[in-house]
Order: sequence, then C-alpha cells, then structure tokens
Amino acid sequence: MATFVKRGKKWFFIVSYYGSDGGRHRHEEYGGMTKEEAERTFRAHIRQKDETGRYVKPPDITVGDFMAEWLEKQVKVNSKPATYNLYKGLTANHINPAFGARRLRDIRTRELQDWLIGLKDKGSAKSTVKVLLSILRSAGKWAVANREYLTVNPAANVSLPRFDEAPTSPGVFTPGEIEKIFDFYCEGSKLYIPIRIAYYTGMRIGEVLALKWSDIDLFGRSISVSKTLYNGQHNSPKTKGSYRQVSFGQKLMTDLIKQKHWQEANAEAWGAYYTPSPYVCTREDGSQMTANDIRAFEKYCKAHFGGHSFHTFRHTHATRLLASGQFTLEYVAKRLGHSSLATTANIYYNVTKDEARQAADKMEDIL
Repeated sequence: MATFVKRGKKWFFIVSYYGSDGGRHRHEEYGGMTKEEAERTFRAHIRQKDETGRYVKPPDITVGDFMAEWLEKQVKVNSKPATYNLYKGLTANHINPAFGARRLRDIRTRELQDWLIGLKDKGSAKSTVKVLLSILRSAGKWAVANREYLTVNPAANVSLPRFDEAPTSPGVFTPGEIEKIFDFYCEGSKLYIPIRIAYYTGMRIGEVLALKWSDIDLFGRSISVSKTLYNGQHNSPKTKGSYRQVSFGQKLMTDLIKQKHWQEANAEAWGAYYTPSPYVCTREDGSQMTANDIRAFEKYCKAHFGGHSFHTFRHTHATRLLASGQFTLEYVAKRLGHSSLATTANIYYNVTKDEARQAADKMEDIL
C-alpha cells in the first residue's frame, strides 16, 4: 500500500520495494496535481509490479536526453531517412524548447494537450501539430514498452486540436506554364527527362531520380517503381503502395529514346572523363543527378510563376486525370502510389467535389 502526500499543489506517493541488492527501499514519486491522479499513477506502478514481478524505479532522464535516445535507437533504425530528419528537426525546434530540460517522468497528459492547443492558437499549421502529436505518442509508447522509463504513456490520450480549415487544392501548372517549361528545358538540358517523367507519370522526385534503365520497359511503355533517392542514398519507396507499375504513352517513350541518344552522345564527347551510369536521369558527364540538381528549377518557377516546385508536376498530373472524368479515383490513387483512397481524395478534394457535382447533375437527368 502506498502513502499519498500533498506537497504544495502536487500529490506524491511513497512506495516500498525490494531492490536488486535484496534490500528494502522507499521511493517517493510524483503522482499528479490531484489525489485521484496520483492514485491512478500508483495503480499503474502496481500493474507493472504484478506483470514483471519487480518494481522499476523511474529514472531521472530528461525529455531532451530521452528524445535523443529515441531518435537514434528507434526512429533512425526503423524509419526512412526523411522521417528521421523530420522528427529530429521538429524535436529540436518544438519539443525540446518546451520540455527538454524537464524530467521525462514528470510530464503529464494535460500539459501536452494544452501545449498542442497553444501551438494551434499561435498559428502553427495543422500538419505540424499532427506530426508533433505522432512523435509524442510514439516516443511515449517506446518509453513504456521498450525502455521501462515510464509506466504510463502521457501522450496516449492527447488528441489533435480541431482546426477549422477549408480544404485547399494543391497548386498545379497551367497548360501555358507547362508549354513554357518544356520550351525552356528542351532536349539537351539535363532537366529535360526528369521534368517529362514527372509530368507524364506523376512520380515523386525521389522516384524519378532513382530510376534505372532496367526499370523501364520502353516498348511495353511501363515503369517499375521500387526505390527512391533521398540525400544521395537509395531507399525503399514511401509506402507499400508506392511499389507499382506506371504506364506511359507515346510522348514519354519518344522522350526516353531521345534521352538514351543524349547519353550516348555525351559518352562519346566526354570520352575517358565520362562516368558510365545505369541511371536515366544523369548529368552531362554521366553521373547520377540528385535533388540538388533540381534546385535550379525551383528558382525558375519562383522567377517566372511566383511559386510552384518540382512536386507541382505530380499534382498537375493527378488533377488533370481526375478533372478529365475519364479516370477513377482508385486508378489515380494506385498510379500515384498512395496508401489509401482517402489520401488521394483529401489532397484533390476540390477536383473530386466537382466530379460529385457533375454526377449529381447526371442523376437529375435520369430521375
């Protein structure tokens, strides 16, 4: 049985347990701001003792030190580099400034909830708050189940604050802008083929840059997507659904043949200085292109269109397919490599909304 003590505005409980040395010890632990909360925390300690046959004294590790451990031993090992970099940045910029110096075991559900609400009220984007909540939940779960630093995950019952946001359509290139881009990045430019692959297939930038000629069936007009390039390293695709076959038409087939001839001409012109490569997207010297090569295009878009990026090709591709009315949402979702129809429907909300309106008009004609 525990003894509950109130110190100032906080409640603590005192437990007795036998340590690894066989001796009997007493330990005082913070339970919460109310006696009821302290009793719930104590019951969690009891459950741990019943399940494991021992009492594990919570360590004095800080949130900052724990997050560093979680990032290196869990996220870096089991997640993609892009996820690791995202989580590491959000932890450094948001979580550590707010909680980093605090003891992990002192963090409570209510303050995490209030913190997220505060971020929303200060103007943080829903996407940022959503990822931060995911980080808190995942890290807290690992602290309980893997490290035994906690008996209860303080983020388990934290919810995402409501954001009153109207769905927005992703930016797309107009037909006139596409024409200007194609004219500027014409045959002979190193960005010629990545731009056309992205536009005609809707593939992600990392998927485009990772393509090898062996991934392409030129005359069967099909691309096998099985990897992505990120920070100069090849990784598996974003999701299981990202492994896919993407068909393409005569225009891209012609462009790919031109790219083959361009690489052959460069190999002859550069001679011994040419780097033989199995990749489709290469520089003039044959070396594989990376995301750094795409930055020139981002500057071009800003200068000529006031915005947009290479990713806009993906949105343009999907939007035009859906807006044509000739392709189903299921087909576009599979083509893009989305893990669910909901992802596609949420991103292209306005397009699918127009489709629904047109369907309703057709119903009235029938009815």
